[in-house]
Amino acid sequence: MDPGQPDQFTPFLNRSSSPEHDSISDYKHSLGAGTAQTPLRGSGRNFELRGFLSKLLGWPAIVIAGQLGLQLAAWTFFAVVQSRGSIALPLGAAAWVQDHVHTVTFIFTQISTILAACSSFLFSWGVRQSIALHLHGDGMSLAQFVSSVKLSSRSLIFDARKRKWSTLSIVLILLTGVQAAGWSSLLTPLMISTDTRITGYEIDLTNPSLRALQTQGMGECVKNSPRLPAFVVGQSESGSAAVKADIGYSASLTLLDQSFNNATAGILPLYFEDLPTYAWFPNIPKIPSTITAELSEGLTSTSTVTQQGFTAAVDCQFQQLTPDTTPSLTTQIDKLRDWESGLPSGNISSYSISSNCLIDERLATNSERVYIDTDVLNPSTLLMVACDSDDGYALIFKASGAYSFMQTMVCKLTPQVTTTTVTYTGGKGPVGSIQVATATTGAVSDAGGPASLSAVGTIYDMVGFAQAAYTNVMGDQLEALLSGEFSGANVLTITQSYLRGVTEYSGSVLRACLSGVNSTFADGVPLDLSTPVTGKVTTQTLGWMHVSIITLLGLLPGTLVAILTICIVLLAVAQHAGNPDGEKFDASDPMYLITAAAAGGLGNVIVGTEAEQLRAAEDVHLHLEDMPGRGQTLYPSLPPV
Repeated sequence: MDPGQPDQFTPFLNRSSSPEHDSISDYKHSLGAGTAQTPLRGSGRNFELRGFLSKLLGWPAIVIAGQLGLQLAAWTFFAVVQSRGSIALPLGAAAWVQDHVHTVTFIFTQISTILAACSSFLFSWGVRQSIALHLHGDGMSLAQFVSSVKLSSRSLIFDARKRKWSTLSIVLILLTGVQAAGWSSLLTPLMISTDTRITGYEIDLTNPSLRALQTQGMGECVKNSPRLPAFVVGQSESGSAAVKADIGYSASLTLLDQSFNNATAGILPLYFEDLPTYAWFPNIPKIPSTITAELSEGLTSTSTVTQQGFTAAVDCQFQQLTPDTTPSLTTQIDKLRDWESGLPSGNISSYSISSNCLIDERLATNSERVYIDTDVLNPSTLLMVACDSDDGYALIFKASGAYSFMQTMVCKLTPQVTTTTVTYTGGKGPVGSIQVATATTGAVSDAGGPASLSAVGTIYDMVGFAQAAYTNVMGDQLEALLSGEFSGANVLTITQSYLRGVTEYSGSVLRACLSGVNSTFADGVPLDLSTPVTGKVTTQTLGWMHVSIITLLGLLPGTLVAILTICIVLLAVAQHAGNPDGEKFDASDPMYLITAAAAGGLGNVIVGTEAEQLRAAEDVHLHLEDMPGRGQTLYPSLPPV
């Protein structure tokens, strides 16, 4: 050997380039008989614990620790959220996230992608280093080498003859591909809901003791509170809103600064704090809070509460009534004065209707008198009287002029105390807009009760106060509801809805009055006159909540990739613990492969790129060795025994 030249590495195989060795069959023949070298030894070696632990301290420790760290972080976060049920962001942070949804989604998507990429990188690195260990040790077949390199780069192996490798590559692509989605489902803040129980009480309109108090100080609430200026306008609005709701249009009205959708259902809006009421009741300073709940901070809240409500079943029919019918109806117009000159001009007349029907003496609603301008051609009037009736009251309407569509109408009104499901939305607890759903089953008749007397008195006063010199507010509203976009509605039906809406509104006003301080009761509702209130507050905010099955499944791909990575690394290190460490070899780097293969003479084994030629070379066993002057050399060898 020329001392001026580097040592030439000659594999134990005959590396002749003669034609008889240019085929894979000839080369295999030389593997079997053309060498005096002994084959590599593989599985017969003993496990070396010291070598195993020594090799773990390098790249294997980084790969294993990295995968364990990622999974420890994921499953710890998962466990904490699961154990606590939910973790809410601070209110300020939640508000910012809500206002910057796209930015937050982008940020957490990038974080999830980076974490998934770290896991995939650790897998690829671990597989590549394991390939190097195998090549430096026992070696591997060309087919195993190619398939392993493809797995390390997460490439698809699609070969019917390699079903296991093909299946493994497909599974691996799926697992690594959905890791980012799993991290995203775990980490991205979502809208979470926290339910808190509401308990409390309110006035019970069905309590027999309440009726006994009607002659002992309840008159102010039953009769006079509906006449307060704060509630007069709301009476007609409540009737109109109820009609619109029944014919399919949205409507709202306000009571005690609360916005009701469609109707009040006769409930008292509940608060977690005392409600100042001077703006509505001059002599009542506040309504004490009677409900409690452990409220959570949140962006919005929805409360669902079961409360006692008040309504009426109403049935209206046209009837021809005279002074001689039962019930009777008498009308009378008396001219009061002729104005000679100046203002006001015209003739003012007294217009009255009356009935000889029976009515509770506390109401005195069987006659009505208004003053109209009789100089107006056919003035429009709408008057009403109320009488006792079986289980309720008979409301008799007499209309003229523009309201003649009502003719003479008798409406049977049956007051009822109900159970109502109330939904409050917006803010903390029961504040904001209110949606009611009344359960008619189990309703209790309330004829003669304080709420019924208040309802009839409210309707009576409303109709009378609504009459002007030649128009009536209620009549105008009903006329409008029968024309234009509401045309086609039935006058009897809309009158029933209108009266029901006013009845419910009066029930809410009565509850507010009875619940106030220094009203009928000095300190608000006594416990012995109360009924329980139950419900829940659902607070919505942003954060992380106990996982669904989707979130749990999203964690599994990353966990399986980590387990697969750790198993591959540990098996490779354990199998080759006694082998000396070779130089760095990156099986995914084409330059490494080309130079190592060229140095090892693989060109004599793989003689073409046709499918048959490549298939014939798959069983060739490869070995990697560091050779002086040549670096890393990838050469064919005998398989281990």
